[in-house]
Parts: sequence; structure tokens; C-alpha cells
Amino acid sequence: ERDHLAVHIAVAQLTEERYQDIANETVRLVEEHDNRLSDDIESLVDCRRKANAEPDMAVRAKLYSTEVMEAMRRMIEDVDPDVICLQEVLPPAGSYVPDGYHRVGVGVSHPIYVRVGLKASRHSFAIFWEACTVSGIRIINVHSRWEREIVERTVRQVNGQLTGRDIACGDWNTGLRSIESAGLRMQSARTLLGAPETDTFANFTKSESHGAIDHFFVNGVTPVSYRMLTDGYGVPRISDHWPILLDVELP
Repeated sequence: ERDHLAVHIAVAQLTEERYQDIANETVRLVEEHDNRLSDDIESLVDCRRKANAEPDMAVRAKLYSTEVMEAMRRMIEDVDPDVICLQEVLPPAGSYVPDGYHRVGVGVSHPIYVRVGLKASRHSFAIFWEACTVSGIRIINVHSRWEREIVERTVRQVNGQLTGRDIACGDWNTGLRSIESAGLRMQSARTLLGAPETDTFANFTKSESHGAIDHFFVNGVTPVSYRMLTDGYGVPRISDHWPILLDVELP
């Protein structure tokens, strides 16, 4: 699990007085992750160390975070999706979703946004995840981990949500083989389309490749195209994972 992005986004809308708390939390996260610093975390830690000497450092960090959120807005406007599944975000991120979308559900960190005009209804799934039905398709916004027991638990939860026309998407933090061997009753959209298995981790931590750990799975739905979005839209990286996009055929 990486909480780096959530911490980074938090700085965007917080007051300068709250910044010190976020910086302290950043240091704690760095220590938990064996000091594998990303460029963004290094800059936030540096902000904390220099806060007394250079009070405007917090302001500059907030401005950079705002630039990242503005890049997310530009990406959404460019891609123009019908459904947006965000992960590991804090409430301010929603203010950067362009007009023309409405939020489905009440989840905080993994919200789903749907184009205005599309019929959507929310379904209970998990504390931090969301699931909804859009135009007759159940969409499950999944965030899992790499440990075997957690992968198996996630698969059981997803299988329990299936209706016959389903899409499960998100950061599974593990490869396709691990998920399939846990018994997921869905098919990989990337595999069905013959798309290459590309590393979806954006390497904020400068570590080795993690492979394809973000996935779209479908059940009773025909995928048309799949791609990974590697344009930073004005910043080096929008996230520590590359966004992925799926088009499907509607009956």
C-alpha cells in the first residue's frame, strides 16, 4: 500500500496551519516504507524541515499539489469518460472533477463519478470502496493488496457483487495470475483484447518494475479497447499509477 498520493493531495486544499500535521504524517509514512523516497515525498519532507526558516515552503507545496489536480482535470476533459473511478484520494480531489459529472455513493477515498444524464445507482460494497450500476452494468471500484489472503478476500467480495453484466477495475497491487488463481469469476479485459502487459506503476519510489497491477475485469460485457494513459498533462505524473481506460460495447 502506498499512502503517498493521498498525503500529497491533502496538501492541495489544506490551510497552511494544517500543513505541519500532514508533513509529520508524511515522515511517518516514509519511515514505514523503508525510506524509499519518491521525488514528491522528498519535497514534502524537505518542506517540513524548512518550514520554520522558509514559511512559504508549505504554500509552494500546496501550489504544486494544485497543479497535479489541475492535470487530472485536463486528463478527464481530454479522455471524456462516462464513468470515473478514483482511488486513494481525499475529498478536495472531487472539486477538480469537471462539470458534467455527479458523484455516486458516499465513499470518501474511492469515489465513482458518472456523466450527468446516465442512470446510476449506488450499492454497498466495502468501507473504502464503491460499487454502482450504470446503464445496467455493475461497476466495482476495487483496491486490494498483494498478500495472498487479502487477494482471496477481495475476490470473494467482488464475486459476491456480480450480476451478470459487470466491470471491476482498480489497483489490485498484484498480477493477473494471482487474481485469477484466487477464483475471480471475471475475465481480464486486457487479455481479451490482446493488449500488452505493461507496467502500470509510475515508479514514484524509483523501485523495480511492478508489472501490470491495475486491471479491468469484465463479466457479460464486451470490451472494445483498452489503453494506459502516460501523458502527464502538464506535470511529470498525475499519480503513482498510470491511469487505465476501457471502452465497452453497450447492447
